[in-house]
Amino acid sequence: MWRLFGWSLVMLLLVEAVTGVALSAFYSPSATGAWASVAYVQDQMPMGWLVRGLHFHAASAILIVAGVHLVQIALAGTYKAPRSLVWWLGIVLLLLVLVFAISGYVLRWDQAGYWANRVELGIASGTPVLGGAIRKIAIGGNEYGNLTLTRFYALHVIVLPVITLAGVIGHLVLARRHTPGTWSQGLRQALVMAVVFAVL
Repeated sequence: MWRLFGWSLVMLLLVEAVTGVALSAFYSPSATGAWASVAYVQDQMPMGWLVRGLHFHAASAILIVAGVHLVQIALAGTYKAPRSLVWWLGIVLLLLVLVFAISGYVLRWDQAGYWANRVELGIASGTPVLGGAIRKIAIGGNEYGNLTLTRFYALHVIVLPVITLAGVIGHLVLARRHTPGTWSQGLRQALVMAVVFAVL
């Protein structure tokens, strides 16, 4: 049963990728244009509200389904050797999803995204030794502005997708190696994915 939620996560990541590409075609990563470009997608672009809604809600769904998936694996005890590497790679992927959420939230460049990011960076900058460097790299200067947005945009649409894709492929390959028959439940997997997508 736990395998079914894993494939639903893959489906949700694909939804994020497809809708993310569509959104990036209209997004302007600048302090003067970001909010307006998001408003354009939401209010004027044909079906833009649907694409943005799918992207937003799929991100939340990934966190929920990933949480359920990890709890199932923990309860079943399938995180133990020889599958311990699969487990830890899954934990890393969950952390990457959280970084995706943080980096994507600020891209709206509205009051909620702006202030949430200031709080998050305030917490990160409190990290011993590295805190100041983290803040400087993330902001790109002394104050929030174009460089801040460009850096979070690059992180969100280039760096994180590449790392996550490599992690997902590794996770699936290792899971397949240690669990024969993982991909043999096609009909049930398709049904669960359809239900998750319908709820989304």
